[in-house]
Amino acid sequence: MVTAFIVLGMEGVVMYRVGPGSRPTRKLLHVVCNTLALVVGTVGVYFVFEFHKKNGFPDFYSTHSWMGMATSVVFVLQYLVGFFFFVAKLGGPVMRAAVLPAHQYFGLVSHGPAVATVITGIFEKQTFFSKCVPGASNFEPAKVWANWVAMSVVFATVVAMGHL
Repeated sequence: MVTAFIVLGMEGVVMYRVGPGSRPTRKLLHVVCNTLALVVGTVGVYFVFEFHKKNGFPDFYSTHSWMGMATSVVFVLQYLVGFFFFVAKLGGPVMRAAVLPAHQYFGLVSHGPAVATVITGIFEKQTFFSKCVPGASNFEPAKVWANWVAMSVVFATVVAMGHL
């Protein structure tokens, strides 16, 4: 999910704004990155539900799961708007011009909830780890690694947003 919504989603934004080549090339890279993000994210959501079903876990039991689904829905809606208005060119130039500011706004703003979802997911896994391993240190390698991943996601997002 991090690969889908953080890495590929942000790359899609960056490619369109400051990517290499002409506008059509940047637009193509934007579409490719977001299509890959959609596919990877969809596969990730599918496997989460399968994992829950296999292990008897309920769905939507945490803040992370609710935020994740909301972020996924926003991403899919953004993708559909972008695809139909800007790739398939439905609605004509006047309609595309009217939709563009909202598409740009929600494309950027949706990365905040995606980052928050990653952070809540990491916190959730750390909590499970603490409950499953009695007496585990706060400095277990897995916990330290999780904290580094969380901070890296935040740092990379701040850096990427600073270049837009």
